[in-house]
Amino acid sequence: MPQNKKFLPKRKKSSKSKKDNVKFHRTDYSSEIFGDFSVEDLKFLHKVPIKLQIKKLKELLRYDNKIDDDTMPNILPDADSLHVEDTIKTEIISSGIKEFDDLFVAKGILSGTIMEICGKRNVGKSILINSILINILKDHTDFEVIYFDSKPQFRTDIITKLCAAQGMNDKDAENINKRFSIIQINNMYDLVHALEQLFDPQRVCRIYNKNFDMSKVRFIVINTITMPYYHCSSPLSVSKKITSDLHKTIHRLAKYYGVTFFIANITLHRLNKTSESDKGDDASSTSSVLSLLEPAEKFKAALDEFWPEILDYRFYMTESSGCFDSLGFLKLPRNLELVEGRYEKIGETAEVYITELGMV
Repeated sequence: MPQNKKFLPKRKKSSKSKKDNVKFHRTDYSSEIFGDFSVEDLKFLHKVPIKLQIKKLKELLRYDNKIDDDTMPNILPDADSLHVEDTIKTEIISSGIKEFDDLFVAKGILSGTIMEICGKRNVGKSILINSILINILKDHTDFEVIYFDSKPQFRTDIITKLCAAQGMNDKDAENINKRFSIIQINNMYDLVHALEQLFDPQRVCRIYNKNFDMSKVRFIVINTITMPYYHCSSPLSVSKKITSDLHKTIHRLAKYYGVTFFIANITLHRLNKTSESDKGDDASSTSSVLSLLEPAEKFKAALDEFWPEILDYRFYMTESSGCFDSLGFLKLPRNLELVEGRYEKIGETAEVYITELGMV
C-alpha cells in the first residue's frame, strides 16, 4: 500500500554543491579581472606570463573566496602542467619608411598593435598604409593582409602601379596582390560580423571562397572606419554597443593572432543645427551630416569618445607646403604627428612625402 505523502519526512533542501560554487567564483573572477576574457582566454592575453597569471589567480581565490586546494583544479589548471609559452612573442617589423619607424620607441612596428591614421579626405592615409604594406610584403614573402574596404571597389591596379614604380616585375607584383584578401563592408554590422568570422577560419573559407591561413595574416586594414560607423543609422546607445563589440573583437584578434591593425579614420564633426551655416536653404538639408574640419579648428577624429581606448597609436596626417622636388618630380609633403601612444612621446612628428613610388 503506498505511503501517504503527508506522513513522509520532509527532505532538507540540499545546499549548493561545490561545483556550483566553483562556477560562480570562476565567472565572478574572470569578469572582474579579465573583463570579457574567460579563464580559457588567459593564454591569449598579451605580454603577460600565463603561469604567473594562474598562480596569482589561485592566491586571490584562496584568500577572497576560501577555495581549498582540492577544489582548485576544477577552476584552474596546474600552472606547471601547461605546455605553452609564457608570453606571446612580439616582433618588430620595419615599415620601410624610416621617418615613420622613428616615431616608435622600438624603431619599428610592434606586432599585435592597433594604430589609426587620421586626417581629412584625400590627404594620403590610404597611400601611406598601402606603401607600408607593400614594403613589408616585399621583405616578408609569407605575410598576408586582410583588407576591409568601405569604398565602392578596392583598386588592385593601385597596388600594381606602386609595385611597378618600385621596379618590381609583373610576377612579383602579382604575388603581392594575391596576398591582399579584400572584403567589402557597408556598415559597422558587416565589419563586426566579418571580423568575428576570422576566429573560425574554416567558416571564413566557405563564406569568401578562399583559404585563409590566419597564422600568415599579419595585418588587417580597415579603410575607412568612418563611413561604416555613420551608415548604421542607429540610436546613440546602439552605436555605442556596436563600437564596444568592435573594440572587443579587434582587441582579441590583435592579441589572439598577434595581428597588427591599420585603421584609417577621417577628421569629421557634426554640423550644429542652430549654426549660421544652417540657415540657408541648401545648408539646412546638411544640418545633421558630417563635415570636414577646417585647418583652424581643433583636431577631432570621427566616432564616439570610447573609440580611442582601443588604440595603441593614433597618427594625425596634415598637408605641408610644396609640390615638386628640385628635379620637377612629384613630391607632396605630409606632416605625420603622433597624438596617441602607449609608450611614445606624444607630439613627435615626421615629414613624409607622396611620390610616384608611393609614400616615402
